Amino acid sequence: LEDKQIFLDGALTACEAASKASPDSSDASTWLARVYTLVGRASHAVPLLERAADSGNSFAAYLLSGLIGNGIADGVEDDPDRSLQLLKQSADAGFGPAVADLAARYETGNGVDTDWVEAVRLYQAASDKGDPHATFKLGSLYQGGNGVDQDYAKAMDLFRRAADAGEPLGYDGIGKLYQL
Repeated sequence: LEDKQIFLDGALTACEAASKASPDSSDASTWLARVYTLVGRASHAVPLLERAADSGNSFAAYLLSGLIGNGIADGVEDDPDRSLQLLKQSADAGFGPAVADLAARYETGNGVDTDWVEAVRLYQAASDKGDPHATFKLGSLYQGGNGVDQDYAKAMDLFRRAADAGEPLGYDGIGKLYQL
């Protein structure tokens, strides 16, 4: 056995025990579903995530959005519309990764109409929650003048903040600004 598998086996045992001990806990169901996904049992994760998302668990809604929106999980039917609905549900609840993922969709037009202003708003919200990649993305939008007035000084500040928070792309943004 590899270390990675030992970790997942232990996580699976612990999460199954927690779910059995607290069958009505959306948190226990969500973490069990997360482990099921990691061990290749995504089809077992879906009903757990659906129940938890329906009870308002934003992490479950986010995970389920990813499972049904990417079309690559074995035994899980692809449903892009439901995936977007769940992502919005999770983002509306303030779950940081969902906010950043939804911003990326608006930036790229993935499943929604491209909306630079909405992308800026969402990246700003994710950055405010401490997401360094969202801070980098926000800097990129200021650099390019997408959804905001072009502002190299603001972009540089955001790239520095992203880099200081551990986002390697922040350094890339800083370097590109110096090349202008």
